[in-house]
Amino acid sequence: MHRRKFLELWWTVPVTITFGIMGVLGYRAKKITFDKEIPGEPKFISKTAKRITKVDYFRNDYEIVDFIYEGIPSFIICLPERTKTSIKIGQKYYTAYSRVCTHHGCLVELIKDPEVIAFAYNYRNDRPMICCPCHYSVFDPVKDGRVALGQAIYPLPRIKIEVIGKFIYSSGIEKAPKLFAT
Repeated sequence: MHRRKFLELWWTVPVTITFGIMGVLGYRAKKITFDKEIPGEPKFISKTAKRITKVDYFRNDYEIVDFIYEGIPSFIICLPERTKTSIKIGQKYYTAYSRVCTHHGCLVELIKDPEVIAFAYNYRNDRPMICCPCHYSVFDPVKDGRVALGQAIYPLPRIKIEVIGKFIYSSGIEKAPKLFAT
């Protein structure tokens, strides 16, 4: 190839690389923004029942109790309204989620102050949310752990709970998605 021909075609290399990078970033942005999975009907994998807490432990909405189920950090939460997997005890609803974020596996936290969520996670809402401090994903506990904002695509895995006597037990868990999904 002659030097002149090489210089005529040299500009195509950085342009091709730029368009390739833009394509990858565009695909990733589409996936994060528009392809978030909506929690469907629960598909629990039955496991050994494990006692979590007493039925009368919770006093207020959005109180949680942490526990480990089948080696997975989890929590049960008291909610003011029904979800697909919640159980009703008195006037309250209870549901349980894995604490492992579906993006990169960090442990999520319940943040009760909507102003903290608005400031730290850039998401405004009027109720407590489950938030991941690693990559700023926000999950909605009232909508079955659905992703409201952030890099995560999949909802939090739900844990089956039931009442036996005066105690709440966990007895199954949804299969977690593969991590590093985006």
